[in-house]
Amino acid sequence: MGEDQRLYVKITCTFCTGTREMYPYSICPYCDKTATTYVEANINSIATYCNESLTPEELVKLKNLLND
Repeated sequence: MGEDQRLYVKITCTFCTGTREMYPYSICPYCDKTATTYVEANINSIATYCNESLTPEELVKLKNLLND
């Protein structure tokens, strides 16, 4: 079996919408104590993160790595 190659992002829980309350449970069973959960990142969220967080030099380096 190969290793997991997927990327994940941390988001506000979509089940309890960040309140940690979810009927009939006393707390939401789908998120952690900060009311967040991880979901698989789509290509658009990865591109947005790279454009907002990387320097122009880092973007060039990343593009070169992806083209190899």
